[in-house]
Amino acid sequence: KPKFAAADESVSSEEGADAVVVDD
Repeated sequence: KPKFAAADESVSSEEGADAVVVDD
């Protein structure tokens, strides 16, 4: 299932969003 992660938390800011959906 998709995870919602803050850009400064689990996803690098190169995603360019405050909250992004990360699909493993």
